[in-house]
Amino acid sequence: MKIYNLHGWQVDVAQAKEIQLRLAKKIVTENKELKPRLIVGVDISAANSQGIARGAAVILNYPDLEIIEVKTAEVKLDFPYIPGLLSFR
Repeated sequence: MKIYNLHGWQVDVAQAKEIQLRLAKKIVTENKELKPRLIVGVDISAANSQGIARGAAVILNYPDLEIIEVKTAEVKLDFPYIPGLLSFR
């Protein structure tokens, strides 16, 4: 999995909202009739009583839906729950 460093992650809520708005402008919505080769699914659990959350990402090829790569992480959260800013947790 290639990960691009688009911004820092140690940000406050105002900075996170600014980053989210900037990145939202990069979303392509017109149909270019491209056929996807990969599909990615991601999720994060709610923090437990110690503030620990678990996340996972799975890459599948398309259309066969064979698993290409799986990554998991367990981290202590230091960013509050705010709808629309899940990626910053």
